[in-house]
Formats: sequence, C-alpha cells, structure tokens
Amino acid sequence: MLWKDLPSNDWYFENLTNNDSLLITVGDSWTWGDSLGKISTDGAEDDYEFRTTHMFGSVLAKKLKMDHVNMAIPGGWNINMHDHVKDFLPHVVDKYNKVYVVITLTELCREIIKDPIWTDVDIANKHTLDELLMSYEKNMFNSFKKNLIDQWESVTFLIGRNFTYSFDENISILGGTHLPNSWVDCMASNQKIDAYPSDSRFLTSSMALNPFILYCKKNKKYQEYKMELFDYYSTCISAIDWLDNSTFNHKTATRHPTVDGHKIWADYLYNLIIIL
Repeated sequence: MLWKDLPSNDWYFENLTNNDSLLITVGDSWTWGDSLGKISTDGAEDDYEFRTTHMFGSVLAKKLKMDHVNMAIPGGWNINMHDHVKDFLPHVVDKYNKVYVVITLTELCREIIKDPIWTDVDIANKHTLDELLMSYEKNMFNSFKKNLIDQWESVTFLIGRNFTYSFDENISILGGTHLPNSWVDCMASNQKIDAYPSDSRFLTSSMALNPFILYCKKNKKYQEYKMELFDYYSTCISAIDWLDNSTFNHKTATRHPTVDGHKIWADYLYNLIIIL
C-alpha cells in the first residue's frame, strides 16, 4: 500500500501494477463510482468489484498503462480533495517517474459550515450573491495553487468539474491546470441534448445550497441575497431536469454517471494527458 495508517479506507482505492507512472483521481461520489453495478439496481451499499473496475479513474489508468489511486468520498467536499492530495503526494512523488493528479471538483460550499476555511471575512461588503461565491471560489483556487500546484512542480495537475462550473474570473488562478470542459459538457457532446445550465454553482439542496443559506442567515445576508438564491434554486432544478434527460446519468441522488458516462470522462482526460 502506498499510504499507511489510513484513517479510513472506504474512500481510498489503489491498483498497483508496477508501472513507472501514477494516476491519482480525486473527487466526490461521481469519481467514487456511485450507482455503478448493483448499487443502483438492488440497493447494494457497494458493488466493489464492478465499481472499482468501471469508475473513470480505473478506465483511464488502464488506457494510460499507469498505476492508479482513487481518493473519493460520496458526499465529499472540495476541502477533502485538497487535503487528501496535500497529505498523499509526499508519499509517492519519489516512487514514480511521473505523477498525474486529476481532481474533479464538486459544487461550491459543501464545507462552508463545518470547515469554513474559504469564507470571506469581508462578507459585509459583498452586495451580490455572485460576488460572495466568486470570492469563496477564488480563495479555494488560491489554496489549490499555493498548496498543491506550486508545491509540486514535477506533478501534472488537471482540475475540472463534474456538474457545476467555475467563475470565468477565477479560472486563470489555476492556469493551464483548469480543464476547458466539465464532465457534463463531455456527456452533452455525446448525445442530442441541450447544453447544461452554464450558471450552475450548486446541484444539491441538502449538501450545498442549504448550508450556504444557513451561512447567509448567520451573517445576516439572507434577506439581501434572497431573490438571487431563488434564481440559484431554479438553476438547480434545471440542472436536475437535464441530468434526468441525459442518457449517461442515473435518475436518483445526484444523478451519477452510468458506465458509459464514466468512459466518456475517461476518454476526454486521456486525449488531454497523452499530449502533455
């Protein structure tokens, strides 16, 4: 095992086949492979063998002929991804000729109440909801750049999103590591379907939107942002409708990708990595 003394192993998977390059894939339930195999058909808590061989990270590592580590948590937060990569890289950078890290970010603000590391101390002067969320994401991206990208120049980072979008104003912080297309973009291009809502910052009420509303209420900004919050909630509904109409997504929870949906994301990443 590459990483000893793990606090938990339900979010950690490795497949080591003595290659000289390592692929690390990091994310939430989409990256973990939720709804793959029997998980969605007979209520199984996990279909480990099927899930771990069909999640996009395993598909991608096989195509690239690389060792593979997958670090993903169903319902996970972006701060989890940041911290897991930060803690893990010192254990592996000297063991491989090349290390690639693919981080598929989830929606904003899942961690905003329990780990408010990226909240803006100047919230009183953020007069629109977009200003506040843009600042939150800016702080998040600065952490990824300072603690990961800048610290590990020998590591190739690819940072993308699954079902939300980054603010255009923040993308330059991550430089060339930020992927041009999201997972949903890739699935949209493989079927006849309208574009996914491009202003999507949230998808789930319980995991992201509700914690953000609670944060706004605690900071006495809820009334100021109330109408904008309704707009965001409407976008969430439109996004879920899109996923329900997508051939490559299951129809429960956060509409996890199907086997073909995972293959589409793996193929997209493969075509980027082979030219690096």
